[in-house]
Amino acid sequence: MNPLIPTAYDVFWSVLAAGMLAWSIAAFVSMLRTRTLNGLRFLAWFLLLILLPLLGATAWFVYGRRAEALRP
Repeated sequence: MNPLIPTAYDVFWSVLAAGMLAWSIAAFVSMLRTRTLNGLRFLAWFLLLILLPLLGATAWFVYGRRAEALRP
């Protein structure tokens, strides 16, 4: 086994981590672009995104973005 060539599980976990990072960054950018998100709600979503990145980003795209779009 050549130590310079990563094994399949190294590649898998690296791609998974990069995907989670991209998903979280996309959620954060979407949060920044939402005009109706005020300070306290933004802070709550941001903390959820930082503390639980995968769950927070998914919750934002499933629930948060839609709820904020319906706000007057």
